[in-house]
Amino acid sequence: MNNTEKTIIAFATGAALGAALGILFAPAKGSKTRKRLKTEGQIVMDDLEEKIMQAKKKLENLKGEWEKKIKDATEKHQPSN
Repeated sequence: MNNTEKTIIAFATGAALGAALGILFAPAKGSKTRKRLKTEGQIVMDDLEEKIMQAKKKLENLKGEWEKKIKDATEKHQPSN
């Protein structure tokens, strides 16, 4: 797991915990609190999934760029026949 993924997971975990604690300490009936927790949790999960997909796309792009650079560099340094 790279630093970007760790940062995204840490952010999402913090956001989820913050939302959960805020809801739990807010005065409301148990059923309303559970519904709000579920809704907030789904929002955080959706956001996390989106950030992970964006990170994967960036990593795939970087991989493609580096593969091209490596291929170009090796072709330049191969002896001509």
